[in-house]
Amino acid sequence: MYKVLFLSPMVPSQQMKATADFFSYALDFELALDTPEHIIMSRNNLTLHIIPAGETAGETAFYLQVDDLDDFWDTVKGKMDEAKVDGLFHRSTGMKELVIHVPHTHALLHVGQAIRY
Repeated sequence: MYKVLFLSPMVPSQQMKATADFFSYALDFELALDTPEHIIMSRNNLTLHIIPAGETAGETAFYLQVDDLDDFWDTVKGKMDEAKVDGLFHRSTGMKELVIHVPHTHALLHVGQAIRY
């Protein structure tokens, strides 16, 4: 059975750098990853993802990090009748991911696993 490692909010931002600066300055988060399409801030073993605002970001997004994405998918795929699922993607951030459009919402649940190159 897969193990959940993190559940992280994903904050759509019109100005990602300014949003990261706010979390760093005001809330003492540290920069863990900085790419043009994705910033991760961390503090006390918790993470916050900052992503570009736009239609694909949804009104709400969450990031669920697991230890084995293939096992996660094998476990839940039979329960996705009402959900649209995008993936699997290998991201430049070093993550293998899929995206679940949460039924009856404008929310996206990103599920990912760290991969080694």
